Amino acid sequence: MVARSKFAAAVKELESSQPVYNQVWRIRHSKYPRIFVDVLSSSSARSIALLLRMENWNFLPPMASFFSSDLRKILHTGDIPGAIENPSNPVHHIVESDGRPAAWICSPGFYEYHEFYPEDRWEKIRDTDGGTITWIVNRACDLVDRRKI
Repeated sequence: MVARSKFAAAVKELESSQPVYNQVWRIRHSKYPRIFVDVLSSSSARSIALLLRMENWNFLPPMASFFSSDLRKILHTGDIPGAIENPSNPVHHIVESDGRPAAWICSPGFYEYHEFYPEDRWEKIRDTDGGTITWIVNRACDLVDRRKI
């Protein structure tokens, strides 16, 4: 199973990167095909959880959802303080749309983004730094205003 071996390699990559980012995120649990990552507040307290579903990681980017820290509630955009990357053009990249039960990440590297923007192909970034699982987790964390969680 190629997908399982690619998933195992992704988990190992995250585990080896975790010491560098342990004040931003930590792996809570991983079991094929899911990885739960705790997104930490700016004071390094566990605040929200990021779920990455990677059933077909060898071909597709992960599907991402945010959950409450106790994993009992799937979060919506109103529950997640979105970071604004460019104050002169304040765009939130954590959005909701019809057909999705909760917030999704509108950024390259996430399944929902590439499904919404099919012209922006995953294949173009899959084998670049922007296609690594560490970059994807960091991107998700960067889109959350960790000072407000």
